[in-house]
Amino acid sequence: MHHGEIEGSGFEIIDPEFAGCFVGHARLERLWTGCRWAEGPAWFGGGRYLVWSDLPNDRLLRYDDTDGSVSVFRAPAGFANGNTTDREGRLVTCEHGHRRVTRTEHDGRITVLADRHEAAAQVVELKFFAGLTNEQIAEAMHLSRATVIRHYRYARAWLIDHFEAGPDVGQIADA
Repeated sequence: MHHGEIEGSGFEIIDPEFAGCFVGHARLERLWTGCRWAEGPAWFGGGRYLVWSDLPNDRLLRYDDTDGSVSVFRAPAGFANGNTTDREGRLVTCEHGHRRVTRTEHDGRITVLADRHEAAAQVVELKFFAGLTNEQIAEAMHLSRATVIRHYRYARAWLIDHFEAGPDVGQIADA
């Protein structure tokens, strides 16, 4: 490989260190236009389709390789910003808007694999509704005190951000 444009491919190598990443016969093909910001492509070879995120429009799109059509795979999509497939051919998605990682099952159901809100919500529940101290919450949840405080601060910031810091939310004391 050489530095500069790879003739006929539509690729230009800016940094020669990356020259080995390109296959000489590879071609760039535009599949669809209409996204302001697209990322996270995941290829499903068995179904001959590609799923990717259209982040600002909060949707996942699907390109069908058999007929060249593009359709909405899921909307809303939690402002998904990354996709891959697991070993069983299911879609795994990072949802920026929900702060979680999900898996789309073969039947279309969504399974939450990781969710940052769960622990933070439990800390708030134990603090305000059960009246526990940070130390008691740490012991009950098998977390360090520092992690409890971090979860609480995260939940507080989330509440303020999502409810525009009304007088009740804005007055919630820091941990």
